[in-house]
Amino acid sequence: MKKAKSLQEEELTPQEKKSAATRDRLIQATITCTSRYGLGQTSTMKISQKAGVSRGAIQHHFRNKDDLFLAALTSLSSAALECFSTPLPYTGSIETYIPLIIETHWTMFSRDSHIFFLEMCLKERDNAQIKADIRRSLEHYNTAYFQWWSTMLSPLGIDKAVIEETGSISLALIQGLLHDLGYTDDPEYFNAFLQAINERLLTMVRRGLNHDEA
Repeated sequence: MKKAKSLQEEELTPQEKKSAATRDRLIQATITCTSRYGLGQTSTMKISQKAGVSRGAIQHHFRNKDDLFLAALTSLSSAALECFSTPLPYTGSIETYIPLIIETHWTMFSRDSHIFFLEMCLKERDNAQIKADIRRSLEHYNTAYFQWWSTMLSPLGIDKAVIEETGSISLALIQGLLHDLGYTDDPEYFNAFLQAINERLLTMVRRGLNHDEA
């Protein structure tokens, strides 16, 4: 998903833009390397090589390796919150709208980003700062996620309880599907799973609509 430039970004000098681009490359390289090698085997050397910069660039942008990992976690969290800040326009039919919502949610993730998050969850056991950041990120994520569903489905006259149940089940099923990313990359498997999610949620939303009509 391409992000629109903010006013602050447009006002950056060429050097500041170059610096921001380097920082972004380091963050993406951190996510990719952690997914590939695991958190314990992801060195600053591997990260800098993947990003195509010197190790000195890491020291320039981040206090230490943990600071870099936290920046990567914040980047993933911010991307999710940005997605949930904009409701999807109604397509005119529940049968096309629910699959669009699920597809948008699913495409936010990648194998690398999910495995990176799981690795960070393991590291939180011995790092209080990472533990606090993960808890805060999850709280913000869940709040924004349920508000996203509510903003889109409430205007259709669907009961709040049905919306909350739909959001909860959607989140649980997507998380289950993300778990399987660590074991298979078969597109047919994921397509079938997403179709099953769509059918289950459509049944729930239709129930909410029929209840209101009754």
